[in-house]
Amino acid sequence: MGSRVLHLRGGSIFSNLAIEEYFFRHLPCERLLLLYSNPSAVVLGRNQNPWKECNIARMTADRTSLARRNSGGGTVFHDPGNLNFSFISPAAVFSKHTTTAILASALTDGLGIPARANDRFDVLLHGKKISGAAFRIAGKNAYHHGTMLVHSDLDRLQDSITSPNLAAIKSKGTESVRSKVCNLRELYPELTVDSVASAVAQAFLKHDGGSENISPNSAPSGGDVPPKIEQLNCDEFIASNEWTRKELTRIKSVDWVFGETPPFSLPLGRTFPWGDVRLEFHAAKGGVIQKVDVELPARFPRGLAAKIADALAQAGAVCERKSVVAVLAAQRRAVGSHFEELYDIEDWLDGALFDRTVG
Repeated sequence: MGSRVLHLRGGSIFSNLAIEEYFFRHLPCERLLLLYSNPSAVVLGRNQNPWKECNIARMTADRTSLARRNSGGGTVFHDPGNLNFSFISPAAVFSKHTTTAILASALTDGLGIPARANDRFDVLLHGKKISGAAFRIAGKNAYHHGTMLVHSDLDRLQDSITSPNLAAIKSKGTESVRSKVCNLRELYPELTVDSVASAVAQAFLKHDGGSENISPNSAPSGGDVPPKIEQLNCDEFIASNEWTRKELTRIKSVDWVFGETPPFSLPLGRTFPWGDVRLEFHAAKGGVIQKVDVELPARFPRGLAAKIADALAQAGAVCERKSVVAVLAAQRRAVGSHFEELYDIEDWLDGALFDRTVG
């Protein structure tokens, strides 16, 4: 059935990932290349910890969505200046070396950009990363998907994927490998996401024996693309495809985005004018609090630290702002004294923790 290129249009990170999963499970041709961009989002690897990988408070303020993909690897940032790609094929003919070479060829041969691939299957430009990758093999099929930085907001990228808890948190999950990055437009200001998409499509179809008549520069800035790239409207596709609708519901759920988080511990501490406070949260899978170590100054009633620790552990609460602050507020009311100091602790944790939200 040959090779096909589909450019997904109008989708969110969730709809794009759901459609990718559909084609991974229902491959309509021998080899398929998906291309897409979406509004700002941070995408976790399958086995990663959002408490460690993301600045979710900043993401919430910036209206940046949080998603978790089905493949492993590290956390990545998406925005409209970022081209995302997914090479899908039968596992029997899949080669990450080949698909990475196609990406490098799209830049070097198609656009005259001296890019090169490294042994991690990243694509580099003058030593800085412009494209990262992740892989998945399941059943009969496999894919290589990733990002290509064209004119992404790199300040927002760094802010979104730099957790304030990065150094402190201890987690069994996969930790991202931090790299220096750059945009293609820093050196090639004429490039657009669509012109890079066209170059990748041309390199893919040329390698697979398809048409070589796609010009990498033939897509004007208005967003038109060469005829060999098929357009797929995400909303229309999902509306007509029940399987993808169910996958979209799953992939947008808090249970998936946060519930797949491996166990971790999060130590927090602060010095107030009236003394030092230390809490260390020990969370099971999904961030559910199993145990909390609490240290309070001697000025507080004896046994209060143990009561707070027990209340947090017994509540079955998740290590998030609303759950933790609600338990502390109940303890403050029960104590009947030290209202100002206990409220200081609540206020501190209200800023130090975040709510589970996918955006």
